[in-house]
Amino acid sequence: MSQQPEKVRRSHRKSRNGCGPCKARRIKCDENHPDCLNCVRRHVVCHYNAKTGPSAPSPAVASTPRARRERTYPNSEPNQLRDHSTHSSVRTTVSSHTTPTQPVNTPSQSISTPPSDSGVALPRQNHDPFDATDMALLHHFFMAVAPTLADDSGSPIKWRAQLPKAVFASDCSLHALLAVSALHLARQRPMEREECLIKATEHHALTLAPLIKSLEHLDEHNAETTFLAAVFLCYHSLAKGPQPGQYLGFGDQADGEWIWVIKGVRTVLSMVRPFPQPQADPDHSPEAIAIHSPRESAPTPSSMPPVLDYEAPLAELSRIVALLEGEALAGTNYMRAVTTLRTAFEACYSSQQGTREARFGVNELQTRSVFRWLFCLEADFCQSLERQSPIALLIFAHFDVLVHQLRHIWYMEGWSLHIMQGILKHLPHHHHSWIRWPREQVMGSD
Repeated sequence: MSQQPEKVRRSHRKSRNGCGPCKARRIKCDENHPDCLNCVRRHVVCHYNAKTGPSAPSPAVASTPRARRERTYPNSEPNQLRDHSTHSSVRTTVSSHTTPTQPVNTPSQSISTPPSDSGVALPRQNHDPFDATDMALLHHFFMAVAPTLADDSGSPIKWRAQLPKAVFASDCSLHALLAVSALHLARQRPMEREECLIKATEHHALTLAPLIKSLEHLDEHNAETTFLAAVFLCYHSLAKGPQPGQYLGFGDQADGEWIWVIKGVRTVLSMVRPFPQPQADPDHSPEAIAIHSPRESAPTPSSMPPVLDYEAPLAELSRIVALLEGEALAGTNYMRAVTTLRTAFEACYSSQQGTREARFGVNELQTRSVFRWLFCLEADFCQSLERQSPIALLIFAHFDVLVHQLRHIWYMEGWSLHIMQGILKHLPHHHHSWIRWPREQVMGSD
């Protein structure tokens, strides 16, 4: 009887070149590029540190029959966002539409693709349309996020009752909603922040192709859901927080993300307007539902906007703009922007609407009145703002006073101060006296 050879434990090579999701979960990564096996299984975006060079894929993982079977039939693994007792993904078809597997040609009047986030790879186009993680994000949206987006005239029950039907009828609105939900969850669960941000980036990217396809075939049946997707893209851009060099209406670079968002929403709005809306209530028109008031918590005296004497500062703004506009002989109608800005201030602060408590005590600030000014600006003024024209920056500084009143909303945190810093950066120093009042309102109270 021959003696069995003694088994020797095979050594293995240690590496710190794994992808970000595997490092976050503290599991071994096979370091395959562009996507490791763990990320393929879990349907998440696989991204590597830019300083780490691509390592050669492991032959054992790349060529064994078991590995080939796992790549063909990936098994979902539980993660931090889902119930750890769930070991298989839920493959439920959420609508009659499927996520496009091929890129769609952009029409002449559509949203162009924005610059992608640095260091984060775009998701694969064969993404499972709805898994257990997405189910958790959908539940979180209707339980925790929707109440913060309730409209001014009704309760969040309207969102919970009507919104599911709209988002399940459209891939683009569903992915856009899940992206916003993931950003909100990232704020509430710091331990899961990285994975939530990855899911938000993934769903944001998956919104674009279906949205472009909807624009190519826009009609009365998909107009509302298309606009809804564009609205959630706005929420996504705001909820990411202030980004370096981007100040909502302008940026250090001409192709900033928020400039793209504003142009995109204006394009969608112009295409949606010709189609009749299913609701008869004008408060539910596309313009009205763009950005809603928060209902996250009951207002307190410290969070309620103070009584603001805006008449004298806006009168001075009109005088300066009229003087500068005449000297510059510009084709831009700056006074029209000032007039509509005054309307926004009146909608938020006018005493004709009732007492301060009646106006702000329940519904807080009229958020849609603030953002309606931004999204309804004329194209020539937007171009002047992009060019950082001193007159446009002066007007935008006064708009920032309204943005500052929204600072207690979760997706508006930090924006007003960031915008004012951008204005001070690009406005010539000898013109800083023009913005003394808005600067004191924004920077003096923080």
